[in-house]
Amino acid sequence: PLAGAALMVGGGCGSPDNNFSPVASVDASHLDRGVADLAPPVDRASDAVGAMADGTDGTAGTDGTLGADVADDAPGGNGDAPAPATFKMTVDVDSPMAGGIAIAQNRFVPVAIVTVASSMPSATDLVQEVTATLVQSQTKMQFGSVKLTQAKVETLPESTTVVYRFGDTPMDLTQQISGTFDMVVTAKSVGGAQAEGRITFQIDAGPSIRIDSPLAAKSYRGSAPVDISISDAVFGPVSEVTMTLGQRPVKFMGPGGTSGTQYTATIDFSGFDVPLEGDQLLTVRAKNKNGTVSSLTRKFISDSKGPTIANTSPKVGDLVGKVVSISAEITDPAGVLDSSVVVVIAHGDMTYQRKLDPPPAGSTDRTYRTLFDTSNILGSNALFPSISFRASDVLGNESSIGYLLSFDNTPPVADLDPPDDFRSLMPEADGTLKCSWKFDPVGPDAVDDGDLVAQLFDVRARIEDQGNAPSSGGADFTPIAGVEEGKAQLLVLDDISAPLVVDTNGDGVCDAVNPFLKPTTTPMSSTDALLINMTPIPVGGSPDMTLDPNANCNAGLTGATLPLPSCSSTENLSKSQAGGHSYYMTGYIPYTTGRTPAIWTVPPIVEDTVQCTGRQFDASSNNIKDGWACLAVVATDRLGNGQVSRPLRVCVDHDGKGGECPHKRLATVTSTNPMVVETELPHGYSTGDVVVIRAVVGQVDANGTWTITVQDATHFSLGGPPGIPGARVSGGGWVVLQSLIPDCTGTQTVKGPPPVVTSKPCLPWRLFPRGERRRF
Repeated sequence: PLAGAALMVGGGCGSPDNNFSPVASVDASHLDRGVADLAPPVDRASDAVGAMADGTDGTAGTDGTLGADVADDAPGGNGDAPAPATFKMTVDVDSPMAGGIAIAQNRFVPVAIVTVASSMPSATDLVQEVTATLVQSQTKMQFGSVKLTQAKVETLPESTTVVYRFGDTPMDLTQQISGTFDMVVTAKSVGGAQAEGRITFQIDAGPSIRIDSPLAAKSYRGSAPVDISISDAVFGPVSEVTMTLGQRPVKFMGPGGTSGTQYTATIDFSGFDVPLEGDQLLTVRAKNKNGTVSSLTRKFISDSKGPTIANTSPKVGDLVGKVVSISAEITDPAGVLDSSVVVVIAHGDMTYQRKLDPPPAGSTDRTYRTLFDTSNILGSNALFPSISFRASDVLGNESSIGYLLSFDNTPPVADLDPPDDFRSLMPEADGTLKCSWKFDPVGPDAVDDGDLVAQLFDVRARIEDQGNAPSSGGADFTPIAGVEEGKAQLLVLDDISAPLVVDTNGDGVCDAVNPFLKPTTTPMSSTDALLINMTPIPVGGSPDMTLDPNANCNAGLTGATLPLPSCSSTENLSKSQAGGHSYYMTGYIPYTTGRTPAIWTVPPIVEDTVQCTGRQFDASSNNIKDGWACLAVVATDRLGNGQVSRPLRVCVDHDGKGGECPHKRLATVTSTNPMVVETELPHGYSTGDVVVIRAVVGQVDANGTWTITVQDATHFSLGGPPGIPGARVSGGGWVVLQSLIPDCTGTQTVKGPPPVVTSKPCLPWRLFPRGERRRF
């Protein structure tokens, strides 16, 4: 007999002869709606049709259908109403078979047969939904449910019985365990009534495999332990157990353990022809008595390599200096040991190690970072130090990478009064070098140290970032950061009681501006220092390459035509040489192979005859009082290495009346050996005094610093070479005692707060060399 239940529903009108109403007398569309609308629940069937088959107690018969005596007991049996309609719905589970076994790995599709026996011939739409539910027989727990799809429908010949076949919807059993289950199929009618079919069967999911080791996606170094449990409580015993690593078999021991289900092994990564490295896939298979095979795979990692270090910064060859931002992306499947991530910078026997900070917890960013102050460990002779990154994973595997950097921790060299004996070398066609007349790189009109100046005067600086230098020998390439525009600044202080520049680290070298000073564009107090940004003059012009009989540049000189001045407003006859050379600025010198500008001036630079080398400085307009003033340049390269120049001292006399400056006017300078200087008024000097002479025209060799021998109240002689024969100057130039020129430097003994600055002088950090020769 079919498994299932029967349902009988009454509807419509009765008939006196207890027969079903003929189809021809019923509108089919109305009939379908009537079944859906009128079909009552099972327990109300007797109310609709009267007494049941037994005709005694008004209950349904044992087969759920209306009894033969329905017509006799039904009201309205006088022939004026049709007989009630009935139908019977049964559910038969066709697949799986009762008592059968379903293999969990195979495709599993429940199939149900739903039969509807109706008193009316057009009852094909009575079944609305069929659902198959998997229930564990012992616990009654549901393990999945699917709605079946109507696959076929047919009406039995010469009857009003319709047979539906439902299936075509697979149910996944692969996640089930072996055991006894019920397949419960429930069919619902359009009117809401339902019938159920149920069978009991078994599921064979194959042996149960549990891999306790290796752990999923875990990294192992050298070897990996294998610990696996395999059992089948329903369809045991287990047989034909195999383990493979990729295509290679793994030798194992088992079954063993207290339960007799444990299988163990050790996978030695070095025991393979090619040692294992990277992702590995362990596959375990086993069969039960039904021949059903189970398999389970486990991915793990053979890891003998340290972390991957990528996207490092700074990169290979990058130019660094001062404080460096260092970072690297560091990853490892096993996990990076954060405490092991370090960077090492080394040069010679000096090394410095710094731990890199890990990324924030939970971040997807794997970048480790730190800041590194290179000024503490690398000297000015380091050009290409090495940097290395090192890291270990949690297994102890270490990796590292290293490479060379370019290094510049030397600040630019700057000077407002560089030596005025610079010579340019020019290559000839035959490869020899032609040597220029010596000249002042910042121009003959630029102010010199100790000068007496009026309200307006020209200020220029020679600033070059020459980079680090090897301890000995030369370098094919010197890494240079270059002077940063906007970071070359002129400072002017007219209060000589306070130093303009100081030594901050006690090495005797001036390296910073006095911390008590406030750089400003409008100095109003004794603690204000005027600050003016300087700008570079583009490289151009040509130095005077005519014959200098006193030059020694290891090459002959040719030509006699003087070059045109680059800027005619730069004339200064007191710096002219014999034959009228070098009293104009004829060339703006470069440095580096890229011809970087070396001369900086007070902007703006205007392409005319008076502002082509910048604008003059106006002492009165900038609130600089008459008397001594200290000037210096602060220059910083693009890496942040900064330095101050040596101070340049000038005495300002804006109205030309004198009185604020100790300079004395000269009357004559003779060409005798030694040269004799005559002052307009009594000088008041003593033999052995050191004086500074400036602005002498004709006898230009008298300009400089001398130790004098006093001859009388207005005459003294100079030590050194004789003057220029035949030249005699009257009414030009001036002289001042060197001891009256302020020092403008000091020493900072306490950083503060507050800082402490003393009057102990400091020396300039670095100067341009005298007698310099350079290719132009």
